[in-house]
Amino acid sequence: MFGFVALLINSPAACTTGISTSGWAAATETFVLIKDKHPNLLPMKTTRILSIAVLALALGGSAQRTLAQNQPANTYVVQTTVQFVLPEGTTRADVQKAFQEYYDKVVSKSTLIKHFAIYIHAWGSHGASFVRSMEFGKWEDIGKFEDELEALEKAAWPDETARKAFLNKLDGYSSPYHSDEIYSVMNSMRK
Repeated sequence: MFGFVALLINSPAACTTGISTSGWAAATETFVLIKDKHPNLLPMKTTRILSIAVLALALGGSAQRTLAQNQPANTYVVQTTVQFVLPEGTTRADVQKAFQEYYDKVVSKSTLIKHFAIYIHAWGSHGASFVRSMEFGKWEDIGKFEDELEALEKAAWPDETARKAFLNKLDGYSSPYHSDEIYSVMNSMRK
């Protein structure tokens, strides 16, 4: 019986219940101390004492884990991979400047985007594509973002002609053929 209880406490499956590894180690040490100091205890009494010790550690470990996690279990990343297009007379510096302006005036002001990045190839594919990644806290925020985006663009370029001209210039830097993906981020494994 002692071997079974010790095995249960030390099993990896037990650690997925929200109790920290150090909490399980402490429970194991407590069990060993009880067993060593009181070898004549009846198995039922030992089980009761052990259950109380494990329950106390579980409640403490779960509370610590809840306090440590201020983020949801999952967030969502919308990722778009696009091929660069450099119109005649345009440099990559021109493209980067336009992307930066859009970021400064629109994306950085979003209340729904939790993380934004543009990734360009450092090696491979001749640098002909880029990936735009936006992370949202909730699935519903992805749908709300379209309305927020339109409002932010109107605020950034109040003149409709200037807004359309800038957005057309920005769109001209990428091929209309692209791929869109939505990923669910498992925040419990995020560093």
